[in-house]
Amino acid sequence: NVAPFVENIFRVTEKFSITPGFRFEFVNSTAKGYNAYDNYVVNANRSTNRYIPLAGIGLQYKTTGTTSLYGNFTQAYRPTDYSQLSPIGTTSVIDPNMKDANGFNADLGFRGTVRNFLSFDVGGFYLQYNNRIGLVEKTDAQGNTYTYRTNVANSRHAGVETYVEINPIKALT
Repeated sequence: NVAPFVENIFRVTEKFSITPGFRFEFVNSTAKGYNAYDNYVVNANRSTNRYIPLAGIGLQYKTTGTTSLYGNFTQAYRPTDYSQLSPIGTTSVIDPNMKDANGFNADLGFRGTVRNFLSFDVGGFYLQYNNRIGLVEKTDAQGNTYTYRTNVANSRHAGVETYVEINPIKALT
């Protein structure tokens, strides 16, 4: 895996900045040999190259000298790995058309310090995760059940994250 990355902060005004970023993923996955599991041998001799451009952007606006509003958006990617491409015993089947997972995350928040004794960060986030990989139980034509590893669903996660730190020594002095 090689992933060159570049980003730069552009200070548009004294209070407002934009930080775009770009990452180019090169992933080479190679499997050669065999894996014996419960007297079942899986032979492998394959190699796959992936070229994945990913981008992101961050915005920040300083509301005061010690507080700011911020927002970020970043693309995400997760390639399938060896364990996801390996059968789990003799009754397991791997989807030959399984896709890599991808998605994005975004957040929006307010952070800063109050005087010299209180630090905080309050933000909301949203994570979209596409092509999640999982197991589905299926039945073949003879009535035998087996597990089928494939892309099972997309998922969304949203929430609020907060951080507050108070230094009582500084607060009292």
